Amino acid sequence: MTAPHIINFIGIPYEKCNCWQLVEQVQKCIYGRKLPNYKHVCCWDTVRVARAFKRAAAYPNWHPTDIFYDGDIILLARGRTPTHAGVYYDDHILHTTQALNSCLTPIDLLGQLGYRIVQGYTYAV
Repeated sequence: MTAPHIINFIGIPYEKCNCWQLVEQVQKCIYGRKLPNYKHVCCWDTVRVARAFKRAAAYPNWHPTDIFYDGDIILLARGRTPTHAGVYYDDHILHTTQALNSCLTPIDLLGQLGYRIVQGYTYAV
């Protein structure tokens, strides 16, 4: 993923694109990878979000990783359960929140937003 590509995904209003929809669009538009669509899952229903993330993580060709590369999917949590997702890019996470819209947050500042990384997933055929 190059900087010009990532810029296209910064500043998208949350109302138009929640965190999983952002991940889905980045994977589709930049990498040509199709992911499950979870528009029906309300972001406030943390149990359903966690179940959806667990199903998505089992999607073919995605493998857990602790070493991140550009384009990897990163699951984030506030508390124990992963309820947020983003895309890794150059020591940043591209994600979206209602307060920030879509943005690039340096990994070392995620804690200031209340997030911690739960797991990364990398694509391998």
